[in-house]
Amino acid sequence: MADSPQEHFSRQEAVAQLGRRIRTEVEFSGVPAGTAGIVVRADPAGTQRAYTVGIQWQLDGRQQPLVDWFTKSEYDRFLKEENSMAQEEKKYFITGNTFEVKDQLKELGCRWDAEAGQWYHANRKVAAQAQKLVPAEPEKHIIGQAPYELKERLKELGAKWDQGSSQWYHSDKEAAARAQQMITEAGQRHYLTGNDHDVKEQLWYHTDKEVAARAQAVVDKGPEKHFIQGNCYPFTEQLKAMDCRWDPEAKAWYHFDKEAAARAQELVSKAAGKHYVTEVPYQLNERVKQMGCRWDPEARSWYHSDAAVAEQAQRLVQEHREKTQEPRLNQPKVDLNRAAEIDHGM
Repeated sequence: MADSPQEHFSRQEAVAQLGRRIRTEVEFSGVPAGTAGIVVRADPAGTQRAYTVGIQWQLDGRQQPLVDWFTKSEYDRFLKEENSMAQEEKKYFITGNTFEVKDQLKELGCRWDAEAGQWYHANRKVAAQAQKLVPAEPEKHIIGQAPYELKERLKELGAKWDQGSSQWYHSDKEAAARAQQMITEAGQRHYLTGNDHDVKEQLWYHTDKEVAARAQAVVDKGPEKHFIQGNCYPFTEQLKAMDCRWDPEAKAWYHFDKEAAARAQELVSKAAGKHYVTEVPYQLNERVKQMGCRWDPEARSWYHSDAAVAEQAQRLVQEHREKTQEPRLNQPKVDLNRAAEIDHGM
């Protein structure tokens, strides 16, 4: 069915239907043919100047009322107005949030229709006067439906859920446009580039463009290298077997896995009898020297023959780095945990 104003009620037509009693000529989901109902709502249809009407069905055994919305063409095709309507009291319903003015409505002689869940008056002019007392509702700029995972983000933008039309909306037109753009972009995948993340035609991606950009920066920096200190030449084949790699720029062996690098370092240190203290900043040179450490010009690192002393010196370096927040000497540290924000999919 075409979604155009010709298929819908105008606002005036929709409001005029309020209070009318109808009966369905066909069966709907949960509504048998011949079920009676009453028009209780007149709501925007999401298209400019287009309205639908909400009909509350009279169903036995239901704790919560069931309301269905109909366009003008659907109303004419599937529903029939009750002939007894002319013999019944004419009800002109007052729409909107009437709670704050209910006492004033009572003073005007308005009555509450428990079945419709709305105030009404039998006199059209009095009903019009009562309608003016109801605070005007803000204009609803329809956003539409959205994936469940965007629910909280839409709320942060100030969007609200319309139970009647089952759509998100915003009272601010520009905010509604931004929300629609967010929903559109959520269906897109922003892929990361780089061989380290391409595995058997599987790619890393994220649906949020900004998060994907941050993740790409992590990929571009590359993983952290844990270097092995000392004379590694005699252990070249063993280091290769441990999956260590050679960095021609740093002229040193390294491993991406910290524990594997520690095992490789232990292999080299035990054979040389040298327990290295890595990445000692210039400010601590005298301190480690006083602890008995010596300088290895070939490895370009401080060391000690006593593993316990070397470990104590290494803790001193770590405490200094945490206190001053100085970067590592070999390479800036890359936080790969940020990649946990990335979705992994085909």
